[in-house]
Amino acid sequence: MPYLALFSCKKNTQCTNTRIIGKITNKITGDPVPNAEIKLNRSFNGHFAGVTEYVTSFYSNENGEYDYKFHAEKKAEQTDYQEKLEYWIEPYIPFNECVQYSGYFYINGECRASKDLKEGHKNEINIEYEPYAPAWLQIHIYNQNPFDENDKICISYGIPYSNCPLPITDNNGCFLGTSVNTTVLIKLFSGSWAVVWNITKNNFTQTDWETFQIPANDTIFYEITY
Repeated sequence: MPYLALFSCKKNTQCTNTRIIGKITNKITGDPVPNAEIKLNRSFNGHFAGVTEYVTSFYSNENGEYDYKFHAEKKAEQTDYQEKLEYWIEPYIPFNECVQYSGYFYINGECRASKDLKEGHKNEINIEYEPYAPAWLQIHIYNQNPFDENDKICISYGIPYSNCPLPITDNNGCFLGTSVNTTVLIKLFSGSWAVVWNITKNNFTQTDWETFQIPANDTIFYEITY
């Protein structure tokens, strides 16, 4: 019996079915990584030029496995410069851990691996992440010479020369009042770091900062009195 099958995409485009399968595991222990977010992106003219777009996210299952299908839309070529859309995935692993795959290695708050996809094909991408060896920063903050209740200290830390060091606490890393005497413990990874602090007394603010190297499985202690 004859039948009519209709399928359409956007005008001046064509669609192909692309499949992505794989598994995310801990490179050291071999354990699967469940519920890891995997972001699908696309761009024109490569990763570092033109327009980059986030498409969607999918997640690994309880065994660290994922299997996702999507229609890879291709725009018609109009010039030699405007090439077809390029798709790639970036698995997002929590901070203090990092993905490493085929030489792609990124640190930006979260760590991720980038892998280009072959459109209209089955893509098998197994990703192993290697956790950073942990290290710790311990800071004792003590208002030794209080002026008034408006005394304030704000502390942050980050990669040296970073434009946006990360705050220590959810309250922007700030402490207010004359009776501040507290210790903050922060989990980092080994390597180079910077700690920055602003002290405000009598409406005058002074900024200081220091850099330090911290080895794996070690603790750096700071005493900040003001």
